[in-house]
Amino acid sequence: MRPLRLGSVPYVNAAPLTSWLHEPDCPYGFTIRYEPPSRLATLLDEGALDLALVSSVELVRRSDLRYLPGPVIASEGPVLTVRALCRKAPHEVRKLAADTASLTSVALARIWWRETYGYEPVILPMPPDVRSMMEQADAALVIGALEAEAPLGLNVLDLGAAWHTMTGLPFVFAAWIGRDGLDWRPAASLLTEALDRGMAQAEALSVRWARRLGQPAALVHGYFTEIMRYRLTPAAEAGLRLFAAKCREHGIIWEASMPRRFSLSGAGEETSDE
Repeated sequence: MRPLRLGSVPYVNAAPLTSWLHEPDCPYGFTIRYEPPSRLATLLDEGALDLALVSSVELVRRSDLRYLPGPVIASEGPVLTVRALCRKAPHEVRKLAADTASLTSVALARIWWRETYGYEPVILPMPPDVRSMMEQADAALVIGALEAEAPLGLNVLDLGAAWHTMTGLPFVFAAWIGRDGLDWRPAASLLTEALDRGMAQAEALSVRWARRLGQPAALVHGYFTEIMRYRLTPAAEAGLRLFAAKCREHGIIWEASMPRRFSLSGAGEETSDE
Protein backbone atom coordinates (compact mmCIF):
# COMPACT_ATOMS: atom_id res chain seq x y z
CA MET A 1 0.00 0.00 0.00
CA ARG A 2 1.42 3.39 -0.95
CA PRO A 3 1.84 6.08 1.74
CA LEU A 4 -1.03 8.46 2.41
CA ARG A 5 -0.48 11.68 0.44
CA LEU A 6 -1.20 14.76 2.56
CA GLY A 7 -1.17 18.45 1.74
CA SER A 8 -1.14 21.45 4.07
CA VAL A 9 -0.80 25.21 3.99
CA PRO A 10 2.62 26.64 4.93
CA TYR A 11 1.18 29.21 7.35
CA VAL A 12 1.53 29.57 11.10
CA ASN A 13 -2.13 28.68 11.66
CA ALA A 14 -1.48 25.07 10.60
CA ALA A 15 1.62 24.55 12.76
CA PRO A 16 -0.07 22.70 15.66
CA LEU A 17 -1.77 20.41 13.13
CA THR A 18 1.37 19.36 11.28
CA SER A 19 4.49 19.92 13.41
CA TRP A 20 4.51 16.41 14.93
CA LEU A 21 4.30 14.85 11.48
CA HIS A 22 7.99 15.75 11.06
CA GLU A 23 9.15 14.35 14.41
CA PRO A 24 11.14 11.07 14.59
CA ASP A 25 8.56 9.45 16.89
CA CYS A 26 5.74 9.81 14.33
CA PRO A 27 5.26 6.18 13.20
CA TYR A 28 2.74 6.61 10.41
CA GLY A 29 3.45 6.17 6.72
CA PHE A 30 2.66 9.28 4.66
CA THR A 31 4.08 12.03 2.50
CA ILE A 32 3.24 15.69 2.98
CA ARG A 33 3.67 18.77 0.83
CA TYR A 34 3.02 22.42 1.63
CA GLU A 35 1.24 24.71 -0.80
CA PRO A 36 -1.05 27.78 -0.70
CA PRO A 37 -4.79 27.03 -0.38
CA SER A 38 -5.57 27.56 -4.07
CA ARG A 39 -2.79 25.17 -5.11
CA LEU A 40 -3.90 22.51 -2.60
CA ALA A 41 -7.40 22.58 -4.05
CA THR A 42 -5.99 22.00 -7.54
CA LEU A 43 -3.77 19.12 -6.40
CA LEU A 44 -6.71 17.47 -4.64
CA ASP A 45 -8.81 17.87 -7.78
CA GLU A 46 -6.03 16.34 -9.89
CA GLY A 47 -5.77 13.33 -7.58
CA ALA A 48 -2.22 14.19 -6.54
CA LEU A 49 -3.26 14.29 -2.85
CA ASP A 50 -5.46 11.99 -0.81
CA LEU A 51 -6.25 14.44 1.96
CA ALA A 52 -5.41 18.12 2.31
CA LEU A 53 -5.95 20.94 4.77
CA VAL A 54 -8.10 22.71 2.21
CA SER A 55 -10.19 25.88 2.37
CA SER A 56 -13.71 25.10 3.53
CA VAL A 57 -15.24 26.76 0.46
CA GLU A 58 -14.21 23.66 -1.52
CA LEU A 59 -16.80 21.66 0.44
CA VAL A 60 -19.40 24.09 -0.84
CA ARG A 61 -18.17 24.01 -4.43
CA ARG A 62 -17.82 20.24 -4.79
CA SER A 63 -20.27 17.58 -3.67
CA ASP A 64 -17.69 14.77 -4.03
CA LEU A 65 -15.54 16.06 -1.15
CA ARG A 66 -15.85 15.17 2.53
CA TYR A 67 -14.14 16.47 5.66
CA LEU A 68 -12.72 14.62 8.62
CA PRO A 69 -14.75 15.02 11.83
CA GLY A 70 -11.74 16.17 13.83
CA PRO A 71 -8.96 18.77 13.47
CA VAL A 72 -9.84 22.02 11.68
CA ILE A 73 -8.63 25.60 11.37
CA ALA A 74 -11.35 27.77 12.88
CA SER A 75 -11.96 30.77 15.09
CA GLU A 76 -14.73 31.95 17.36
CA GLY A 77 -14.13 35.66 17.02
CA PRO A 78 -10.90 37.33 15.86
CA VAL A 79 -8.60 35.12 13.80
CA LEU A 80 -5.71 37.64 13.32
CA THR A 81 -4.39 35.97 10.15
CA VAL A 82 -7.31 36.63 7.78
CA ARG A 83 -7.65 40.39 7.49
CA ALA A 84 -8.77 43.17 5.20
CA LEU A 85 -6.27 46.01 5.57
CA CYS A 86 -8.10 49.21 4.71
CA ARG A 87 -6.94 52.72 3.90
CA LYS A 88 -10.57 53.84 3.96
CA ALA A 89 -13.49 53.04 6.21
CA PRO A 90 -14.94 49.63 5.24
CA HIS A 91 -18.16 51.19 3.90
CA GLU A 92 -16.04 53.29 1.50
CA VAL A 93 -14.08 50.37 0.07
CA ARG A 94 -14.87 49.94 -3.62
CA LYS A 95 -11.86 47.89 -4.74
CA LEU A 96 -10.52 44.99 -2.67
CA ALA A 97 -7.18 43.45 -3.64
CA ALA A 98 -7.18 39.78 -2.67
CA ASP A 99 -4.24 37.44 -2.17
CA THR A 100 -4.33 35.03 -5.13
CA ALA A 101 -3.65 32.15 -2.71
CA SER A 102 -6.89 32.73 -0.83
CA LEU A 103 -10.19 30.96 -1.45
CA THR A 104 -12.55 30.88 1.53
CA SER A 105 -11.55 34.34 2.74
CA VAL A 106 -12.62 35.94 -0.56
CA ALA A 107 -16.07 34.35 -0.33
CA LEU A 108 -16.33 35.41 3.31
CA ALA A 109 -15.37 39.00 2.48
CA ARG A 110 -17.95 39.16 -0.31
CA ILE A 111 -20.67 37.88 2.03
CA TRP A 112 -19.73 40.30 4.80
CA TRP A 113 -19.72 43.39 2.55
CA ARG A 114 -23.04 42.43 1.00
CA GLU A 115 -24.78 41.77 4.29
CA THR A 116 -23.24 44.72 6.14
CA TYR A 117 -23.34 47.44 3.48
CA GLY A 118 -25.52 46.03 0.71
CA TYR A 119 -22.83 45.99 -1.98
CA GLU A 120 -19.74 44.04 -2.98
CA PRO A 121 -16.33 45.59 -3.73
CA VAL A 122 -14.62 44.78 -6.99
CA ILE A 123 -12.19 41.94 -6.27
CA LEU A 124 -8.68 42.35 -7.73
CA PRO A 125 -6.65 39.10 -7.45
CA MET A 126 -3.03 40.04 -6.73
CA PRO A 127 0.16 38.62 -5.20
CA PRO A 128 0.26 39.24 -1.42
CA ASP A 129 2.37 42.40 -1.39
CA VAL A 130 0.44 44.89 0.73
CA ARG A 131 2.18 47.99 -0.60
CA SER A 132 1.49 47.04 -4.22
CA MET A 133 -2.06 46.00 -3.38
CA MET A 134 -2.80 49.34 -1.78
CA GLU A 135 -1.58 51.17 -4.87
CA GLN A 136 -4.47 49.67 -6.85
CA ALA A 137 -7.20 49.14 -4.26
CA ASP A 138 -8.86 50.63 -1.20
CA ALA A 139 -8.18 47.53 0.89
CA ALA A 140 -6.03 44.41 0.78
CA LEU A 141 -7.28 40.97 1.81
CA VAL A 142 -4.30 39.03 3.15
CA ILE A 143 -4.05 35.61 4.75
CA GLY A 144 -1.44 33.77 6.79
CA ALA A 145 0.50 36.69 8.25
CA LEU A 146 0.56 36.99 12.06
CA GLU A 147 1.73 40.47 13.05
CA ALA A 148 1.55 42.50 16.24
CA GLU A 149 0.74 45.64 14.23
CA ALA A 150 -0.90 46.24 10.86
CA PRO A 151 1.55 47.19 8.10
CA LEU A 152 1.68 50.78 6.83
CA GLY A 153 -0.61 51.95 9.65
CA LEU A 154 -3.69 50.57 7.87
CA ASN A 155 -7.03 49.89 9.55
CA VAL A 156 -7.76 46.22 10.18
CA LEU A 157 -11.00 44.36 9.48
CA ASP A 158 -10.58 40.92 11.05
CA LEU A 159 -12.83 38.59 9.06
CA GLY A 160 -13.11 36.03 11.85
CA ALA A 161 -14.43 38.71 14.18
CA ALA A 162 -16.67 40.11 11.44
CA TRP A 163 -18.29 36.71 10.86
CA HIS A 164 -18.80 36.06 14.57
CA THR A 165 -20.41 39.49 15.08
CA MET A 166 -22.68 38.87 12.10
CA THR A 167 -23.73 35.30 12.99
CA GLY A 168 -22.73 34.48 16.56
CA LEU A 169 -21.03 31.31 15.25
CA PRO A 170 -17.44 30.14 14.75
CA PHE A 171 -16.00 30.14 11.25
CA VAL A 172 -14.22 27.11 9.81
CA PHE A 173 -11.51 28.36 7.47
CA ALA A 174 -10.09 24.94 6.55
CA ALA A 175 -10.48 21.24 7.32
CA TRP A 176 -8.82 17.99 6.32
CA ILE A 177 -10.70 17.27 3.11
CA GLY A 178 -10.65 14.34 0.68
CA ARG A 179 -12.76 12.56 -1.89
CA ASP A 180 -15.73 10.45 -0.93
CA GLY A 181 -14.65 6.81 -0.74
CA LEU A 182 -11.25 7.49 0.88
CA ASP A 183 -10.22 5.00 3.57
CA TRP A 184 -10.10 7.83 6.06
CA ARG A 185 -9.76 6.09 9.43
CA PRO A 186 -5.94 5.73 9.37
CA ALA A 187 -5.71 9.41 8.42
CA ALA A 188 -8.05 10.39 11.24
CA SER A 189 -5.87 8.58 13.78
CA LEU A 190 -2.73 10.20 12.41
CA LEU A 191 -4.07 13.73 12.23
CA THR A 192 -5.88 13.66 15.57
CA GLU A 193 -2.69 12.48 17.28
CA ALA A 194 -0.72 15.13 15.40
CA LEU A 195 -2.99 17.85 16.81
CA ASP A 196 -2.80 16.43 20.34
CA ARG A 197 1.00 16.30 20.17
CA GLY A 198 1.24 19.72 18.58
CA MET A 199 -0.88 21.41 21.24
CA ALA A 200 1.07 19.64 23.99
CA GLN A 201 4.17 21.35 22.58
CA ALA A 202 2.51 24.73 22.01
CA GLU A 203 5.10 26.67 24.02
CA ALA A 204 8.11 25.28 22.16
CA LEU A 205 6.26 25.59 18.87
CA SER A 206 5.50 29.23 19.66
CA VAL A 207 9.17 30.03 20.25
CA ARG A 208 10.15 28.36 17.00
CA TRP A 209 7.54 30.20 14.94
CA ALA A 210 8.17 33.52 16.70
CA ARG A 211 11.77 33.39 15.48
CA ARG A 212 10.60 32.56 11.97
CA LEU A 213 8.01 35.36 11.89
CA GLY A 214 10.02 37.96 13.80
CA GLN A 215 7.14 38.37 16.25
CA PRO A 216 6.86 38.07 20.06
CA ALA A 217 6.60 34.49 21.33
CA ALA A 218 3.71 35.55 23.58
CA LEU A 219 1.73 36.65 20.52
CA VAL A 220 2.26 33.31 18.78
CA HIS A 221 1.50 31.29 21.93
CA GLY A 222 -1.71 33.22 22.50
CA TYR A 223 -2.63 32.69 18.87
CA PHE A 224 -2.24 28.91 19.18
CA THR A 225 -3.93 28.52 22.57
CA GLU A 226 -6.51 31.32 22.79
CA ILE A 227 -7.36 32.61 19.31
CA MET A 228 -7.47 29.50 17.15
CA ARG A 229 -10.00 26.69 17.47
CA TYR A 230 -8.46 23.46 16.21
CA ARG A 231 -11.17 20.97 17.19
CA LEU A 232 -14.47 20.70 15.38
CA THR A 233 -17.52 21.47 17.53
CA PRO A 234 -21.26 21.40 16.80
CA ALA A 235 -21.24 25.20 16.75
CA ALA A 236 -18.39 25.20 14.21
CA GLU A 237 -20.31 22.77 12.01
CA ALA A 238 -23.35 25.04 12.27
CA GLY A 239 -21.13 27.91 11.12
CA LEU A 240 -19.91 25.80 8.21
CA ARG A 241 -23.48 25.03 7.13
CA LEU A 242 -24.45 28.70 7.41
CA PHE A 243 -21.47 29.71 5.29
CA ALA A 244 -22.62 27.27 2.59
CA ALA A 245 -26.16 28.65 2.76
CA LYS A 246 -24.92 32.22 2.43
CA CYS A 247 -22.71 31.31 -0.55
CA ARG A 248 -25.82 29.97 -2.24
CA GLU A 249 -28.04 32.88 -1.13
CA HIS A 250 -25.68 35.49 -2.54
CA GLY A 251 -24.91 33.62 -5.75
CA ILE A 252 -21.24 33.34 -4.86
CA ILE A 253 -21.46 29.64 -5.72
CA TRP A 254 -24.56 28.90 -7.77
CA GLU A 255 -24.65 25.15 -7.22
CA ALA A 256 -23.54 25.25 -3.60
CA SER A 257 -23.42 21.90 -1.81
CA MET A 258 -24.03 21.33 1.89
CA PRO A 259 -20.72 20.29 3.51
CA ARG A 260 -20.53 16.60 4.35
CA ARG A 261 -18.21 14.80 6.71
CA PHE A 262 -16.78 11.33 6.25
CA SER A 263 -19.12 8.81 7.81
CA LEU A 264 -18.32 7.98 11.44
CA SER A 265 -19.80 4.53 10.94
CA GLY A 266 -17.68 3.78 7.91
CA ALA A 267 -20.75 3.28 5.72
CA GLY A 268 -22.50 5.84 3.58
CA GLU A 269 -22.06 9.53 4.25
CA GLU A 270 -23.07 12.09 6.84
CA THR A 271 -24.14 15.66 6.45
CA SER A 272 -22.67 18.10 8.93
CA ASP A 273 -25.91 18.46 10.84
CA GLU A 274 -26.40 14.80 11.63
